[in-house]
Amino acid sequence: MDGNTLDSTASGGDGIIFGDVTSTTFGKRNQAMTFDGDGDFIELPQERRLSYVNPKAFSWTLWFNLSEIPERKKGISQSLLTFNDPDPVGDIFLGFGAIERWGDEITFFADGNDGIAESGIILSWKPEEGFQAGQWYHAAAIRDYENDNLQLYIDGILVGETVCRFSPFDQSYEMNIGVFRDSDELANYFGGAVDEVKIYERVLTKDEVLIIATARDEQLSTEASEIHIGNIKCKSDSLFSISIKNEGPSQFVISNSELVNEDVFFVQNSESISLADQEEISLDILFDPKARSGTFSDTLYIRNNLAVQPLVVYLFGEKDVQINVGGEIDFGEIVTCFENRNNSRTFSIENINIDENLIIQEFEFSSTYFSLQSGSNSISFGEINNYEILFSPVELGDFSEALTIHFENCDISKEVELSGKFTELIKEFDERVDFAGVENQTSVSSSHTFLNSGSADITINSFSNNSPEYIFSTTFTLGNILLPKEYFAYEIDFRPSGGEHIDTLFITSESLCGATQDEIILSGVGRYRAIFDLKIEDVSGETGERVNLLLELSNSQNLVLSELDSFKIDFAFARDILAPIKLEPVNEQNSSATFSKVIKPEMSDDNQTFLLGEATLALGTKERDKIVITTFKTFDRLASPVVSDGEIFITNICQTEDGKRLFYSSEWLGLEPSAPNPAIEKTRISFSLLEEGPTKLYLINSFGNVSRVLLDENMGEGAYHKEFSLQGLSPGVYYFVLETPSQRRIGKLIKQ
Repeated sequence: MDGNTLDSTASGGDGIIFGDVTSTTFGKRNQAMTFDGDGDFIELPQERRLSYVNPKAFSWTLWFNLSEIPERKKGISQSLLTFNDPDPVGDIFLGFGAIERWGDEITFFADGNDGIAESGIILSWKPEEGFQAGQWYHAAAIRDYENDNLQLYIDGILVGETVCRFSPFDQSYEMNIGVFRDSDELANYFGGAVDEVKIYERVLTKDEVLIIATARDEQLSTEASEIHIGNIKCKSDSLFSISIKNEGPSQFVISNSELVNEDVFFVQNSESISLADQEEISLDILFDPKARSGTFSDTLYIRNNLAVQPLVVYLFGEKDVQINVGGEIDFGEIVTCFENRNNSRTFSIENINIDENLIIQEFEFSSTYFSLQSGSNSISFGEINNYEILFSPVELGDFSEALTIHFENCDISKEVELSGKFTELIKEFDERVDFAGVENQTSVSSSHTFLNSGSADITINSFSNNSPEYIFSTTFTLGNILLPKEYFAYEIDFRPSGGEHIDTLFITSESLCGATQDEIILSGVGRYRAIFDLKIEDVSGETGERVNLLLELSNSQNLVLSELDSFKIDFAFARDILAPIKLEPVNEQNSSATFSKVIKPEMSDDNQTFLLGEATLALGTKERDKIVITTFKTFDRLASPVVSDGEIFITNICQTEDGKRLFYSSEWLGLEPSAPNPAIEKTRISFSLLEEGPTKLYLINSFGNVSRVLLDENMGEGAYHKEFSLQGLSPGVYYFVLETPSQRRIGKLIKQ
């Protein structure tokens, strides 16, 4: 059992151990399994159990070694192999003791579906001196259902035989080693060792039982366990013999002589052969590799179908025209930068063991990239011929080809592996790195990559540049290889000290094309930052007064050095307190409007004032407000202004108890010319109101008749810009009239 419960036939019959079953080194065949007689047993798989009691016939064999002699009392004493019905109806039992049988006698009975065995069909036996503890015995129990026969063998000798007419089992019951199941209880455990448990689905013959019981592992012998045929060279085959001897002491039947591969070695007389003690025969083996050449091997198993240890013989043979041929030619890499893209290599063929000339029938290969240049087709014994192969690639890639050399001698062929690679060298990187204006003594970083986009390796050796304003950094280790499709990342830090800076980054590398130096131009400009104050001047006056909106630049530093050509500001104010004149808002929200102005300062550090626009002080809803600078923007220079808002003051207004605004002027109403004028489809009319109340705007013709009312609603003080459609009006001269509760203004409009 080799110290385990595995099924050596690999048919799924592995046993399951219960209790303290262990392996022992003193088995009959290598290792055995030991049982201590107290709860130990091995259960065989349920799905295989009906195969253990085949309905035609079965044979059970095993070796056993008792640890102590069973007591001499009637009844089952110890169990070896059992097949038990859970109900006490039918059992098959091989062990010690039985109904009306002594416990120190080995017993075999086989019930069936018909019921419990009677004493007349129970086989039992013991030697005259009784069984001895510590001694190995072989037992074979055979049940032949077709011939109603029951047999028991001990050590290859028939010790009992009887007629048994019970029918075969048709249900799968428990199959165990070392225990007997009585109803639901386990009992009659075996104490000792068990080895080589074998179950056959047939009746073993008397001779077969004797062979199993007496055959030794080394019972068959041969002249050598390894047979070397040698090199048959150009012969088609070779027949040789192997001498096999039965060393005894019993007869031995060779039932099968089997080769593992059986593709070049063949057994000629593989039929069943019976050998008497010390008898010797010869097995004829044919070595026939046919048209193939090379070194061959196979394993011959000489078996007995009773699972006796087979005799193993290893066979070796060779059929080979001994020719030394260079087996592999590697042309390496050819790069597109090479002037000569043809690469040649030489290989040799040596005739070692063909006495006559070795004749090359054909060089076979189909590649357009490899070609045979020279060489003789006949090689004398002991001579070496050289042959030149040319590799001439025309497109990029890896190329391989098997050059097959066919020889007339023995129809032998040899192969030479040809390989080569045609690559290109391509490097991708930013050839120029430009930094925009960067403030002096500050640092700006720019990230880049150097990519090997070709198919040849590149070794990077050094990085260098001159200007201290540019600092190069990378994690790539110099001297490392940049493989195809790989890249390394690097950064350039620019820290200017003023003015324009030009530098060159040099990257030196080596490849199959030689040493090269790649250049990356670095450029950048250091900028001075202009620092100054920006303030919108305060505006004050009476309602209706026209005022200038002024921006003051003062306390400037580095304005000239910064070369600040222009800047833009956005400023905002409430239109109900300040009505713009010819200023178009960029954004309006409720009563507030935002305006933009581009300022071009003079290149001096003197205080400067700029006109943002004009506006009229409106009545508004409050006496005081702000003109706010909302954004400041330069275009390509650096500046950091300190901005201040302007104050708006209206000096001639007061407020009544009901919250209305009063003003001293009673003659002020603003009405600007329409635009465009003349007009075709529409026109825009701008006007300013300093009082709240019904307001009307209408057109009259040259005869004084009202042609169209443009506006008629209650309005508050403030500046207004309205666009009106002129569609449907006849061409001619019209007058637009603006009326408020206390004022009236007229303007002229020409309709085309």
